[in-house]
Amino acid sequence: MTPRLAKVGGQVVDLLGNAGAAATITKQGNFQSYAANPYSAYTGMWGHYRSELLVAESSMTVTPSTFPAGTVFNWDVTPAPDWGGVNGYLHLDYGNYDWSPGTITPRQVKNITDLTLDVGWTYQGDPSSGLLSELWLSSQAAPSGQFPKIREIGFFPKFSPGAQAFVASLPNVSTGSFVDSAGLTWNVKKSAIYYIAYRPGYADFQGVLPYLDYLEFLQAAGEITGDEWYNGVAFGVEPFSGAGSMTITEFAPTYSGV
Repeated sequence: MTPRLAKVGGQVVDLLGNAGAAATITKQGNFQSYAANPYSAYTGMWGHYRSELLVAESSMTVTPSTFPAGTVFNWDVTPAPDWGGVNGYLHLDYGNYDWSPGTITPRQVKNITDLTLDVGWTYQGDPSSGLLSELWLSSQAAPSGQFPKIREIGFFPKFSPGAQAFVASLPNVSTGSFVDSAGLTWNVKKSAIYYIAYRPGYADFQGVLPYLDYLEFLQAAGEITGDEWYNGVAFGVEPFSGAGSMTITEFAPTYSGV
């Protein structure tokens, strides 16, 4: 059965309303958000600020009944930019990742007993874009609002060729890798306050991102003290060029502590 769509307040809504029909909401444009505490979604596409000639457009479609799973992000960056770096971060949040509308209980790293993020995704489009999951550690608890960022802790589930070249040039953290609780090896590099973990061979990854194992490795390496605060986490795509689409099929955190 074909859904009946209506435009309500600039949003396209499935009005079918029958059992088994998933209502969807589409938000067009950059800097749009959708929230269902403790989760939120955001089209952070800042690339259009860089040049009058650059098109950097985005949209997202969410399914409220399954949110955050089923969220679809679309982007278009044309023409191909002649500079390095990404043009945005279209992502899901859990808690207060970065001034996000969701709220969870902040905890210091030393008091966290479980912290993972299970991610699943489908991706199509320009290979110059990559996927990123990250959290910001802060110097104080921030259940909401802006906060002072002191460390960026990230996983790269999918690399672009440019990101591979950049990461290859970075120094290792400590031994250069850790083995997580599931027996998987993760390489770890560092750039200033930014930490990058990825599977050997820059392999794509879907599954559980072992954040607590990662943080314990960084603490043992002397990169963090354990007094830093965790407030939330994100996962999404960093568009670089071309057009693409990403569907997040799984976004499931575990989080507990004392």
